[in-house]
Amino acid sequence: FQRVIFNYGIKKVQTLRRNTVDIIRKHQLEPFFTKMNESLPAKYQRSATVKLCDEILFAAGFAGIGGTCAGIETMTAFLQVKIPDEASKNHIK
Repeated sequence: FQRVIFNYGIKKVQTLRRNTVDIIRKHQLEPFFTKMNESLPAKYQRSATVKLCDEILFAAGFAGIGGTCAGIETMTAFLQVKIPDEASKNHIK
């Protein structure tokens, strides 16, 4: 049963990442990623440009969206003079 739930989660992530790369295709930005991949040193080049595209978009989404949300939550707590839930309360005096 756990495996079914785990596989369901993986499928959702795979679909999300495929859809994200499809946005690049829709806006015809593939040449940008191809040029970027070709400009990397040989040991860092990806065998398929779509792999580099996926990795960059995943990192941008993870850091950009997740980081921004975490920053906003912390700032909102600060403005309300509250200790944020994610803060380590034992380090705040």
